[in-house]
Amino acid sequence: MVNADALDRWSLVHLMNGLGLGLLGLRPVLALGGAVVYEVGEYAHEWPRGSVLFGSKQAETLANVVTDLALYSGGYFVGRNYKKVEDSIAMGTAIMIGSALLTTAFAKQASLEPATAGMGALPTGVDPAEFAPPPGDFSWEGLGLVP
Repeated sequence: MVNADALDRWSLVHLMNGLGLGLLGLRPVLALGGAVVYEVGEYAHEWPRGSVLFGSKQAETLANVVTDLALYSGGYFVGRNYKKVEDSIAMGTAIMIGSALLTTAFAKQASLEPATAGMGALPTGVDPAEFAPPPGDFSWEGLGLVP
């Protein structure tokens, strides 16, 4: 489940972002500091009931935060130490584009899931129909990711 386990579908995005920014040569203070600031902001956004955008039903666990930062940092240091400098800009750009596409796909998938699933009771006077997913089921074809 998103955020409940140490590894979730967003773990790949963290790894790709670290690798891409390492290949692009972003300074360590900016790259790693930015990752920590992002995790704090993500936690604040998801507290206490999760996020429809990220498809989570709860804020991140400590294990998930640590794993996200470890994957990001590992990817960053692998990218930063890649020796073929002439290839690193193109590769870093391609990985960042791939990460953006994956993020878009995950966010779109999350928007198709019932927003109230596992989130407890709705406040009084809130119509559950307001939180209904759009008609149709999620599919990779619907995201345009499968030819």
